[in-house]
Amino acid sequence: MLKNQNMDSKKKILVCRTDDLKSLVLTIPVFSALKKLYPGAHIGALTSPSTAPILKNNPFIDHIIVDDKDDSHKGAAGFVKLSKEIEHHKFDTAIIAYSNWRLLSLAVSAGIKKRIANGFRPYLPLINQPVWLHKSHPPINETNYVMSFVNHLKYYDGEINQPVIYLTESEKKNALKWLKEKTENKNNIIGIHPRTANPAFTLSLDMWVRIARQAANFTNSESIIITGTKDDKTIAERICKAIGKNAISIAGELNLRQLCAVQSCLKLYIAPNCGLFQTAAASGTSVLGLFPPLISLSKTKWKPDNAKVQVLQPNLEKLCVKCNYSKCRLYPCLDTITPEDINKALENLIP
Repeated sequence: MLKNQNMDSKKKILVCRTDDLKSLVLTIPVFSALKKLYPGAHIGALTSPSTAPILKNNPFIDHIIVDDKDDSHKGAAGFVKLSKEIEHHKFDTAIIAYSNWRLLSLAVSAGIKKRIANGFRPYLPLINQPVWLHKSHPPINETNYVMSFVNHLKYYDGEINQPVIYLTESEKKNALKWLKEKTENKNNIIGIHPRTANPAFTLSLDMWVRIARQAANFTNSESIIITGTKDDKTIAERICKAIGKNAISIAGELNLRQLCAVQSCLKLYIAPNCGLFQTAAASGTSVLGLFPPLISLSKTKWKPDNAKVQVLQPNLEKLCVKCNYSKCRLYPCLDTITPEDINKALENLIP
């Protein structure tokens, strides 16, 4: 065993995930799996500035490298700077969960000998350990998809952990204090995140108001908070106005880790298929997801294996391959989710 640990201590693995928040959250279980496979190995993460905070304090990650391609790593000079930083750590393996020319070129430039990535890509010449797996035909859960890259390196037959964001007790305590002050010490607070990048993948204003009131009645909630970025303030305030005095917008008021800590204090969080749906689940909150009927955004692909998560999709005969909402007679299709559907999901979530 000691001999194996000494061998592991020389192994250095970099997991690259720079695309989006929800994908990174579902990649988190990979780090614990790698540590179980190689207890003494140095495990690094390469991610983007906006998503990196959710990896802070993760006990299975030894080093976080941020690819700030819009600022300090911008252009050719920035690429070389980041390449040298990666090379300094002498990684021997790169697991590139969502590959592109930049990440594979960085891995080659940094001298990483083993580059594991999906083989069904145009940059195959830069991949020397291709994984031949389609992620959407048929759909595969994102965590299981990334675990296939780990299995290509060394087969893992242990339990796959749920995604967890490791919040400190201080972060949770400060979030609870902030939340109580914001809501005037009200109880059973629920949160709603109403927005995604594509308007076809969310609900109408009236539908959000109806769901908010239904969930508040079911949970005996005394306050509803509406979350979002600074760009979401307008829609958040419109929903608050429509709901009434018990609704409060906190859009744009918190950074990502602060928001995750607030999510951990909530009775329930409701969101479409987005990054904050995933962070709420990884923060330990009961979460209701409202997903569009697209194959690429289906619950098969994006629902975490978590008993405290329920996902609803419109009840169509088959999932859509692509969305052309401007010509769809069901748009917005998420509005076809019924109060009975919501109630049943809440019964499964809230004891």
